[in-house]
Amino acid sequence: MTWGAKSSEVLDENAVGICLAMAAARLSQRWLGETGIGPILDGPGLFAMISEWDEPILAAWLIETLICLAAALAVWLTGRKRKDDRFCLALFCLLIPQILAEQFRSGAYLRYRMMRLEQALYFAVVLCATVYLCRRARGGLKAYAPVLAEILTAAGIAVTQFLLDGKIAEVPAALSWTLYGIFIAGMLAAAVIAWIRAEKPETEGNKRTE
Repeated sequence: MTWGAKSSEVLDENAVGICLAMAAARLSQRWLGETGIGPILDGPGLFAMISEWDEPILAAWLIETLICLAAALAVWLTGRKRKDDRFCLALFCLLIPQILAEQFRSGAYLRYRMMRLEQALYFAVVLCATVYLCRRARGGLKAYAPVLAEILTAAGIAVTQFLLDGKIAEVPAALSWTLYGIFIAGMLAAAVIAWIRAEKPETEGNKRTE
């Protein structure tokens, strides 16, 4: 068994734990000031917290914590039937919804207009993981269709963020957020399809049984 096979197996075995660790990290942002909060709200709500000035503020940390817990549940449920590539699935479930969650955070983050550096990094990791899975799928160039779908949905997300910023056209916020959600769902679907189509990675143990 090669070192690469061992490292991937370790990541796959601990995929659920990684999601739970991320959930704990997001939960800790509750006590880190502007790091884990969003804009001031009109009134109290499900995802609102009261600031020291008695203002209702969006609890971005809570949204992100729920995303991580949902990712842990998804990886755990699918891992009961498929043990390989669970780490890739964890990346998809953690990072793609996080692209949307970043829109809710306030604070001084490196960004261009509405686009943040964190969002670009999340997409880069997701794209690399998808390419890795598509390389193991059958179908030649057609196997890379999920990669193309992710690039197109990422372009749609970028356009939608500029719509939210009011730099392209005046579009109702509800419509812009709906489009954003559709593009995020499309990117997640493309990533999951790549995960489903990927063939089991070859290891020394597999070679012995052939």
